[in-house]
Amino acid sequence: MKLTNVQQRATRATSPRSQFPQNCRHVLRVKADTPNFNSLYGQMKELAGNTGRFLEVLPGHMAFHFESFDAFSKFYSFVASSHIRILRPGEDLLPGDMMTTTASLSEKFQECRSRVHDDAFEARLAQHMVEPVLGKMTQIKADYVYQTSLFLRRSIVRYLVLALYRLLDKPNEKGKTGVTASIESLLEMARSEDVLSGQQVDQFTRDFEKIKTDGAQGEYNFVQAIRDLRNIQVAHSLIPHADPTDQLWAHHLSDFADEIFRFMVELEGALTEATGVALNSLRTNADRFRDNADALWQVLVTEKTAGDEVWKRR
Repeated sequence: MKLTNVQQRATRATSPRSQFPQNCRHVLRVKADTPNFNSLYGQMKELAGNTGRFLEVLPGHMAFHFESFDAFSKFYSFVASSHIRILRPGEDLLPGDMMTTTASLSEKFQECRSRVHDDAFEARLAQHMVEPVLGKMTQIKADYVYQTSLFLRRSIVRYLVLALYRLLDKPNEKGKTGVTASIESLLEMARSEDVLSGQQVDQFTRDFEKIKTDGAQGEYNFVQAIRDLRNIQVAHSLIPHADPTDQLWAHHLSDFADEIFRFMVELEGALTEATGVALNSLRTNADRFRDNADALWQVLVTEKTAGDEVWKRR
């Protein structure tokens, strides 16, 4: 929407529209006028912090543009708790006060979105738990600590791989336990139910395929290695035993988990804007857990037993 000169003067960011941050893709439009301006703009500044943002004050409503999805999500929660009406994407509020309609989202889509969101979150938590110990195994001197730490590391790596496997799974409408909930399934549902445009789904699909192709920097088929590991973990004893963790390099696993999580944050941002429904913030809650995990590992690093350091410091 191109602003007139009058509208530009009512816009908090006073530079020409062409100079507005081009990466502020997360937009929240609300029915609010000048009486709400100060409180809403103040909250926007506080939540956005150093990230890009700008505000349009338009006839009958305001449009808040954010670079950070986390800031957008928190601002969304603030506006909703303030009982200020949120416009659906694409809705222009006319003087006659159009009634807001809620998109008809199937239970299948909502359930799939929730499960994929939770799997992405669980994978991130497992990654935050395992990364501090991946590079410290050789520093452990006490044998009993080494053995238990090795088991803990292997267990968390397996959990991370299983969560990633679920996200990478192929769509299946007739699975024994129901419809497959995976990233690909969610994108298909978003297309078929017109939650996202075909162009949006195509772009997300291309990004997802690139992440899979670039896994392990192309040194081996990373996605297949994930699937092989999962199959070994759930297979019966007739399958010859092999140490599955030897088939994946830890740094490749960590890099891949990073890319999948970044992708899911972007996808969740698009789904929030399209549906008007925000799930728990992936990045904010995962970062909070990371801080707790770091504190836990720090305790283990500095703990001493029988006068010996459990972890040898460099």
